[in-house]
Amino acid sequence: MPIWLTRLLIHLVVSLALGAAIAAGVAWYALFRVEQGVAPYNGVLHVREGRFWMVAFDRAFGLRWVNLDRLHRASINPSLEVPAVPVWAEPPTAADGVELPSAEGAWRVGSLAIGWPAPMRVRQWSEWEADRLFVPHSEVDDDGFTISKMAKHAFEPMAIARDVTLWDGVAINVLFFAFPIFLVLVPRLVRGPARPVTPQAAAAGPR
Repeated sequence: MPIWLTRLLIHLVVSLALGAAIAAGVAWYALFRVEQGVAPYNGVLHVREGRFWMVAFDRAFGLRWVNLDRLHRASINPSLEVPAVPVWAEPPTAADGVELPSAEGAWRVGSLAIGWPAPMRVRQWSEWEADRLFVPHSEVDDDGFTISKMAKHAFEPMAIARDVTLWDGVAINVLFFAFPIFLVLVPRLVRGPARPVTPQAAAAGPR
């Protein structure tokens, strides 16, 4: 293998490794530095499988919060679908291997997406018991503090929680940080390693 190609591959691997480390560091920073959301709002209606859901949103640097609260009344048009939430915030299904509530009962699903510039990981909590309000009702989730509360529990083992890795977001973030690092390393590849100056070369230089 040519030397230049070996160097190129080494620089590429180093750039990707550093990009992955920075992407993970930014995600950890976002989790542990958030104090309050910057854009809380609620009152959005979402229709899924013929049922109405009340939706609350919030965001902070590197974090996105979506809170779904299933209402008791069904849609007049059972086939109506209103895609008001991102795919990663949709309620789980039986195919996800999680326990689901009854078809008619209350159901609150809170999803916290982590990562910047794109979400890389989602922690999702599901609650349907009336006496538990770890995931608040979306109608009162408008003070901006829920996102910081959920960030503190993003890695805590909980029976009502599941984790989903968004591999497209992982790829976007790693490449986002790796590309400028690679551009910095490429000039070194073109120039090659600096040659040490020998005493004979120094003596033969201009006087």
